[in-house]
Amino acid sequence: VKTFLTKRHTFHNSVLSVYPYYPSIGQWLYGKKNNDIMTPGPVECPICAQILEFIFNNEEIKQSIEKQMTDHYCEVKWPKPGDPKPLITLSFPSNLSAHLRTLSKIAPTWSNKVQTEFSPLMSKYKVIEYDLKPPVWEDIRKKVSSSPYDGVLIKPDLAAEKAFIVGNSEDVEKIEPIFKKLVEETNRQLCTVEDKVPLEPAAWKIMLAHDLEKSIKEDSPHVKISYDGATTSVKLYGPKDEVLTAKREIINTRQDLKSKSINRDPSIIQFLMAVDNEEMSHNLFHNIKAMFQVEDNAVMLVGYTDKDLNNAEEILEKEMVCKRVALEDKNVTQSPEWGNLKSFLNDMCNADGMKVSIEELPGKKGNEVVITGLSSSVEEAYGQIQDFVGKNTLVQKDIKDHKVHQSPGEEGNGHQ
Repeated sequence: VKTFLTKRHTFHNSVLSVYPYYPSIGQWLYGKKNNDIMTPGPVECPICAQILEFIFNNEEIKQSIEKQMTDHYCEVKWPKPGDPKPLITLSFPSNLSAHLRTLSKIAPTWSNKVQTEFSPLMSKYKVIEYDLKPPVWEDIRKKVSSSPYDGVLIKPDLAAEKAFIVGNSEDVEKIEPIFKKLVEETNRQLCTVEDKVPLEPAAWKIMLAHDLEKSIKEDSPHVKISYDGATTSVKLYGPKDEVLTAKREIINTRQDLKSKSINRDPSIIQFLMAVDNEEMSHNLFHNIKAMFQVEDNAVMLVGYTDKDLNNAEEILEKEMVCKRVALEDKNVTQSPEWGNLKSFLNDMCNADGMKVSIEELPGKKGNEVVITGLSSSVEEAYGQIQDFVGKNTLVQKDIKDHKVHQSPGEEGNGHQ
């Protein structure tokens, strides 16, 4: 080869340049520098700023990445901390540029290979973003420094009202539900409000009877609901957004309800005031979506439709009755027998809840026994009371004494 290279070569009177080929490096060496093997240029890889901070906070992880890339003839140059758009630079080691044999072997595929090796190293890490208000962060910052959060970085960005969980993908996925629950609970605690919705007792009870509370809980699971009888309003307590949702649903449902006031016998109104209106409404109306309550000495019916109200009114007029038994002898209700009968009727008729009331009241023409309640019970009690009063009434009547006058002629003939 050396002899061949020292000779002058021509082809058709043209001088040819001849250079040696080296099989070991797969290259020809020619020219003034005897080297056309180019050193691979650097490769830039974008990286998430939060992941970069996590790596910088863990020197062991950083060194491990550098070591693994060194095994592939690669130097890792890290961006400066705080760079808003960080880039990691992967460079070919400068000390290998002079080693032509090594350079010639790895240079052609170096760029692709280092990217292929570096990408999985970065894919091990994950970042999740959360909305986070500054007051929430102040409340949880100590909690996220505790042992359950070891191995991950919780990075707040209060100006953007964000927080980031950064770390190994498996660790982040394990911590995510814990952190999410903590943020949600803290949000609820910090944003908890109390509100009231004015609502008549009957309207509230009929709405409850038809699963309003269940419906509210589906959209507002963290709202506590109670009814305040003193202020006749529904109290709502919980996260502000859920309270507003629940309040809106109650108001909309109430606006859809129908109501109607009906006049009834004062004794019936007194009876209805004494009973549990929810239980009595259920007993009277069954599948009708209606309920009654007593307001201003009148019966107020509340229902979902006009048809419900009309049906409820018909049933109330038919099933709720009042009968009276006049007392000509007021001593009738003073006897032990009367007390026994009254106790017996109360026990019999009201064993499963109040269905009838028996009272002695002054009437237009004297005292009377007033029997009020459900028609079947009233009829039973009325029959026995009327029978008792009829058998035990003592009637006193004044009878005038008319004298028999005799004529004077008959006076001497009288008989003894």
